[in-house]
Amino acid sequence: MLDKIIALKKQVLQIALFFTIALLSPALKAQVNQYDALKKLVKNINDIQLEVSGHHFTTGGYKAKAYFSNTSFDIFFYNWKGYLSESVLVDIAGATPAICFQDSLDFSDVTDIYGEDDLTPDISSDEMQGVNVIFNKPVKLAILMEGKKLSDTVQNNIAFYYVKGDKYKKKQLLDNLFELTFQAKIHASILTENEVQDQKAAWKKACEINIASAYKDFIKTYPNSIYIKQAKFEAESLSPGSGNAGKD
Repeated sequence: MLDKIIALKKQVLQIALFFTIALLSPALKAQVNQYDALKKLVKNINDIQLEVSGHHFTTGGYKAKAYFSNTSFDIFFYNWKGYLSESVLVDIAGATPAICFQDSLDFSDVTDIYGEDDLTPDISSDEMQGVNVIFNKPVKLAILMEGKKLSDTVQNNIAFYYVKGDKYKKKQLLDNLFELTFQAKIHASILTENEVQDQKAAWKKACEINIASAYKDFIKTYPNSIYIKQAKFEAESLSPGSGNAGKD
């Protein structure tokens, strides 16, 4: 009799375990899919920056080269915070490479993302251009050389780079950073899935119409969107007197 009772308890536990796994499976599957999507976004951003490795830019009046690896940027799935590192070599004989490192990047705190197209005269010969990501709270930039920290600076923006003049890669970089930020804001319960989908649909429509008034309408409807700075840039560039007049 006791054996039968033990066997029955085992069966009950097995059935309970089966139904628990069955109930959890959709949630676990959703998490796996979310993780895979996040890592794909990170890989896309790293791939674009890898193409910039070895290209010149100007810093402090000196010509320098930036180097990125396929792990220069990452976001951790467990807390949705990440880091960005970049190796910089100034073109001076005997110069030692410096590592620029930014950590604890919280993409749910991003307020704006936009591409910088207008280069100032002193960096007009640069071979790389940036997409700026603006954070509400300042992030810390540490500069290290030969394993020793040289300095810490605090700033509200960080830049991700693409090869100068490559409009396709610029768009890819913007799209991936926008999507990463939206997903971080959903994870932090700042935005809902529906709110994100509404913004993305409205932005897509404005880009397809591609006239100043379409971007201005978007700005009026979504004044706090992470698209807002890019929308203002597009609206201004398409307004009369900008050189692109006639499209509106």
